[in-house]
Amino acid sequence: MTLTRWQHALLSLIILFGMMMLILLACVKPSVSYYQALQTELNTKQERLQRYRAVAAQQDELIPFYQQQLNSPQDQQYFLKQVTPSLAAAKLQEKIKSLLALHQGQLISTQAVPVQKEEILTPVMIRINMKSDIEALLKILHSLESTKPLAFIDNLQIQRVGGARNNHQRKSKLTIKPLNTRFDLRVYMLNEKVKP
Repeated sequence: MTLTRWQHALLSLIILFGMMMLILLACVKPSVSYYQALQTELNTKQERLQRYRAVAAQQDELIPFYQQQLNSPQDQQYFLKQVTPSLAAAKLQEKIKSLLALHQGQLISTQAVPVQKEEILTPVMIRINMKSDIEALLKILHSLESTKPLAFIDNLQIQRVGGARNNHQRKSKLTIKPLNTRFDLRVYMLNEKVKP
């Protein structure tokens, strides 16, 4: 079948138009998809910004309430009363030493860890490395977390002291081996501007 000159020209235009549409779709479709993704992200961030602005609008009302709560005498017992973080860290280290002596634990090392100061509270953190059996460890951790001021234990690592057991040791009487324990102890002290 032979095409006339007009039919050939029309078919060429249709093919050219089809190819241009495919190229246009190949170029425009990713751009449109990218634009839609950016628009969705923008909407999400605008909603988040509105929530933050709502919280910031309540800040003037909430900060005096929180400061009043922090200044109440019954809440003061949950915070350290030392003047500086270094004195507070020294007091914590003394507390750890006395707890370990009470529960027959062995202190290997303590180290004050610098922590970024917050607006109302100043965190005080010490890193503790100790050795004890499992029962003493439980008593020590319980004492630390259940007494006042409030203390929080982070990055707890417990390892059994000693190498692998052989068959002779398995047959012998079960012995309680000491545990190497490392953790960070974090407590808070009130900043000067919120102290009563």
